[in-house]
Amino acid sequence: MPLIPWKLVTTWSCFACGKCCRKFKVPLSLSEAQKLMEKYGSNVIECEGGIPYLKRKGGTCIFQDGNICSIQEDKPTACKLWPFYVKKAPLHPNDFFLAHYRYKDRVFYIYVHSWCTGVNKGVIPVHKILPEVVSLYLGEQTSQIFTTSTFHLEDLPINVITTTKLVTNKIL
Repeated sequence: MPLIPWKLVTTWSCFACGKCCRKFKVPLSLSEAQKLMEKYGSNVIECEGGIPYLKRKGGTCIFQDGNICSIQEDKPTACKLWPFYVKKAPLHPNDFFLAHYRYKDRVFYIYVHSWCTGVNKGVIPVHKILPEVVSLYLGEQTSQIFTTSTFHLEDLPINVITTTKLVTNKIL
């Protein structure tokens, strides 16, 4: 898996290309699988090696509608975190400083999947996204602002935007 330490990534945004929903199998926690089955039926989950995954149909996630997720309110944590991976230890000794991230009193090692279209082509500086990533990972929050394509630039705080080279009429 081509994971790169977060400090090697300058910006990221979700462009709603839908490639992640077509390429990757989405692992679920047992509680996520149960919640999804209760709401959408048992046919939305498949198990492999004892691990529940979102079912795939025709090479894509069963909940993908065009390029967009049709279950935004019930989106699994793995989907909310994509393309970010939060680890408790560095994947490689050389990554110690490049992946290191302090959140509150804890240390995590964060990686970004280089396959994602929005890596280094986004609007938002990665360091502004990471608090939300870790909070989602820890289950402290469930709603998304920066880690999804449904945000609108006019809703972003100006201090987030001004650190990028983006210039639009809505920001000026």
